[in-house]
Amino acid sequence: MEAAQKELLKGLGLSPLDQRLRRWRERALAAFDASWARSGRAGVELGEREAGELYVHCLAKIMTREGMEVPSGVLPRNEKVQKILSEVFP
Repeated sequence: MEAAQKELLKGLGLSPLDQRLRRWRERALAAFDASWARSGRAGVELGEREAGELYVHCLAKIMTREGMEVPSGVLPRNEKVQKILSEVFP
């Protein structure tokens, strides 16, 4: 998850020391936990890489809701993750 987050921040040109990241990360972790639980209940197994992708997408959703522009091109593409996210972030 850390590697995926680092790649996202690099792609967005954000410093890892940006003051907004703490709040975003806290909210993204809550969204990730809900997404992870939902995928488990649905019988969808996620590997380590996919878990990182799920977290990064949650973080990007939170950042977008807070007014940060996150181009879709900086996010990893994964249909399994997208399906889970569409249920958590309608």
